Amino acid sequence: MLAIHEGKHEDPQKNNPHAHILLTDRPVGPDGFCTKKDRTWNQVSQLNQWRQLWAEKQNQLFRDRHLDIQVSHESLEVQGIQREPTLPLGRAAAALERKGIQTERGNRNREIEARAEAQREAAILHKQKMRERRRGRGR
Repeated sequence: MLAIHEGKHEDPQKNNPHAHILLTDRPVGPDGFCTKKDRTWNQVSQLNQWRQLWAEKQNQLFRDRHLDIQVSHESLEVQGIQREPTLPLGRAAAALERKGIQTERGNRNREIEARAEAQREAAILHKQKMRERRRGRGR
């Protein structure tokens, strides 16, 4: 079974298009579904492999469409991104947030996002200052 969620949000930064894919872990043979489950699909290594393949396919489609975006199946830490991850809201909190009702988790995520924005702005200012210093030396 496949359920695709388009992720429509008035703020494009908060769009979260995604899919839920449900698979049976019972192999299918000539007589139908087997009684014994195939537990290899439950292994984290299998999940990571599927996520990697999905990310590769998605990134290829982005390149084919000349889009300058990329996704990764890896954690921020593994990617070397020094940013605090936001927390999953959960179903109830997400529903409240969509209605404009702030939740504790939503507030924590807003704090995390504010810190990340402050870090981005500080990095931009730092780069600008470094460029100005280099220009000043070249005169």
